[in-house]
Amino acid sequence: MGALVKMFLAWLSRRKRDRIVSGLDSINDIYQEKNRIRALTRACRVLLLVTENNGGIPQAGTPVFSSVLYESVDESKGLEPIRDHWQKRPLDDEYAELIHRVLKDGRVSLKQEDTRETSVLGVAYRAAGIQRSEVFAIAVTPKKFFYLTVNFQLKDMKSESLTAQELDVINGAVAKIRVLLEKRGHDVLPGQPMRIAK
Repeated sequence: MGALVKMFLAWLSRRKRDRIVSGLDSINDIYQEKNRIRALTRACRVLLLVTENNGGIPQAGTPVFSSVLYESVDESKGLEPIRDHWQKRPLDDEYAELIHRVLKDGRVSLKQEDTRETSVLGVAYRAAGIQRSEVFAIAVTPKKFFYLTVNFQLKDMKSESLTAQELDVINGAVAKIRVLLEKRGHDVLPGQPMRIAK
């Protein structure tokens, strides 16, 4: 009987270790995709965020909070990492409306000029010189909504339009991050690939 218990405990230990290694691999893969976006596009910051309302998916009329889970930032462009300062941040009606649109449409393009100067996003974008963001729905659970934000400082861009190569890189990373989160048990939202604006 003692040998059977030892075998069972050894199996449990291996299973736990395998889960930890798998979880670390997923985290590493998410960082690699975010860094790939930054390296192969003109993006200055890539964020994987989660939004919740203290127990449910964000809905109109409920307090909504946002937290950065993963960040890749180009500090050479004068940006500071925001992950440590963007945890359980209460969001205003403008940001809540953006979340609603992303949940509904799968992807939203947002320009700084479309934000109020005193709104949560307006202040953050103006402080960092962010002129444009592409926001993608990634996954949803009964209590949380995950989304990816790709920020651009347009002073580095010859035009506001993203190139076909940039769109391809971002679409590929979004798809891979969805797969990684799906493996972790999250319900992945249907993809809506970015298209080149005409």
